[in-house]
Amino acid sequence: LVTFFTVRVALEPPDRTHRFGHGKAEPLGALAQAAFVAGSGLFVIFQAVQRLIAPQPIEAAAVGLSVMVFSIVLTAGLVAYQRHVIRRTGSVAIRADSLHYVGDLLINMAVIATLVVTIWLDLAWLDPVVAIGIAGYLIWTAGRIVRSSLDILMDRELPWLDRQKIRTIVRAHPGVVDLHDLRTRSGGTRLFIELHAEMD
Repeated sequence: LVTFFTVRVALEPPDRTHRFGHGKAEPLGALAQAAFVAGSGLFVIFQAVQRLIAPQPIEAAAVGLSVMVFSIVLTAGLVAYQRHVIRRTGSVAIRADSLHYVGDLLINMAVIATLVVTIWLDLAWLDPVVAIGIAGYLIWTAGRIVRSSLDILMDRELPWLDRQKIRTIVRAHPGVVDLHDLRTRSGGTRLFIELHAEMD
């Protein structure tokens, strides 16, 4: 819901009070996603530590496996569609949402593997240990989302290769001798480029 709302706001055209558009709504939504992902990771760590201190037998394993397999199929379809949308739009909010669901995929696959091994070898400690590893991945993913969102919110320059492409395009114009003072930034799905073109 957060992703849908932020993408919808970000796609609104510029108006009198937002002359550069509403693109920065996307990284704000991505920060909310990052907070949710990090919170999920911390919750998993808390639960896993409790299971390590007081191990509990796994109950209804067959039902759990069935639910996990069904969840993996649905989530994989959603992630594939999100990747398609990201390639077309470059949406930061959808990329953050996609990372969240990729984390879900990994969790579900790890849970299935852990359930099978735990039941087969009777290793009660394995489930919480794997859960802590997954939680670490979720928190690391949240950090990546935060970094990319802050880059947009703080108007970080585009990567060096992109700036070189801009220079090449401008210098290829027959009326331009050279350029200087190139400044770039991203506003969600829009790129903003400023430069001084030198002419004869």
